[in-house]
Amino acid sequence: MKKLHFLLSFAFAGLFFVESNTAFGQQNGANVFVTMPGPALANDGITDWVIQPYFIFRDSQGNILNSGPNGIPSAWNFDMNGSATDQAWINMMTGAFLSAYQKPYAPADPTNDLTWNNAALLSGLADGGYTVQATTVPGGDGVSVLSLFNISYNSTDNRCCLFNSSIRADVNLVNPFILGFYLVNGRVVNMSGRLVVGSNPEDFLILGVTVLGPPGNKEKLYFNAFSQHLAGLGLALLPNVVMDLCDHDGNVVATDYGWSNPVVLPPVTNTDGSVTTRAALDNISVRNSTVADMTATSQPILTAGSDDSAMTAELPPGEYTLVVSSMTGGTGTALAAVYEMPGQ
Repeated sequence: MKKLHFLLSFAFAGLFFVESNTAFGQQNGANVFVTMPGPALANDGITDWVIQPYFIFRDSQGNILNSGPNGIPSAWNFDMNGSATDQAWINMMTGAFLSAYQKPYAPADPTNDLTWNNAALLSGLADGGYTVQATTVPGGDGVSVLSLFNISYNSTDNRCCLFNSSIRADVNLVNPFILGFYLVNGRVVNMSGRLVVGSNPEDFLILGVTVLGPPGNKEKLYFNAFSQHLAGLGLALLPNVVMDLCDHDGNVVATDYGWSNPVVLPPVTNTDGSVTTRAALDNISVRNSTVADMTATSQPILTAGSDDSAMTAELPPGEYTLVVSSMTGGTGTALAAVYEMPGQ
């Protein structure tokens, strides 16, 4: 689990110098950077990586805006506008990405599909909802980590923001996994992931979330994980959903099973014998979510007494993960999401 957590907890300190998206002519709409490595995951000891990773990018109406492999001529020169004027921005972002993560994510041979490690700058995005579906070609099944970075973040803003979300899973043509996000006033206010969850820890739904902001500030977020609310979509649903919120080191900060039940805060014994909680040590406030939280974030009201999970937390800047599984070891589709509470 620690290895999976590491892969999803990208600090990317090299990206923090992005002061404003206007510096590179990106004045209209939001900019996000999407990555989906394949062969490069060998650097992290993963041998069953996806052979030819690519993603399908859709708007809220399901319209395909861009996809690969044929829709992307190379792994690094594509953006929403398809404009060569954005090349300086792309070079800057990919350079920062590579420098921060220090992994050879650029393909060794851009003309050889088998060496692809997919990445794209999606620029000038209007407000609304979008999804990125991870997929591959027939016979290319394997592991990948689909990641989204909100590179419109302005470090002169005194507010915290959702900066990054990542989801790791096996990529195949039968059970695709999807990362969604929603923009309001050019700001990412929601990130979510949907996946067929397995019974082994490496097959849990693990959604990585990074909060950026000035030291001392916090981001108030509403988290949920559910399957029952997906009824009617013709999917085999995950039973007895349980959701863990974990810190950067993989420690469980809070657990929820059934949003009507109290959130569990695991205790920690200090060296002097006193007992506190991991949440208190991490300066995190966590409580049960309410109908008011769901309404405030324009999310569906979860059924009272269901095993769909939800919690509301105030998080300092840092990297976190949501781990979703079945309390009874079951399998099936579930969705995990994080929403920025309004008024921040």
